Amino acid sequence: MSGWVKTGVLAGSGLLLAAMAGTWLLVDLERAGWVASVVGGVVGVVGLVWGIWSDTGAGGTGKPGGPVVSGTGDATATGGGLANSGVVVTTGKDGDGLPPGPVGDTGDARADGFGSDANTGWSDR
Repeated sequence: MSGWVKTGVLAGSGLLLAAMAGTWLLVDLERAGWVASVVGGVVGVVGLVWGIWSDTGAGGTGKPGGPVVSGTGDATATGGGLANSGVVVTTGKDGDGLPPGPVGDTGDARADGFGSDANTGWSDR
């Protein structure tokens, strides 16, 4: 979570706590309980929507739900081999595999020799 988002979440949480405490002090407990349940329901729905629609935030540009890859080492392919320092996403016969997720801070991938292939991000072979 970035700095401004964390600050916003903390400030919003503090305001909500102050508003709920004020509600408890200014109105009866029955109405305060009703307000708290409505606020809790709204916050729950917002959190659910945020979680579904937001990116995973691992520094890449992939889709949520896919594998997250970060901090891999170097890879070298020789003699027609395949080197991958990221992630290879395989799809089923109907293309129903996982979507590529965020890939960041991967190592170097090097291909030496005829037919060799190297990848440092994500691949859908």
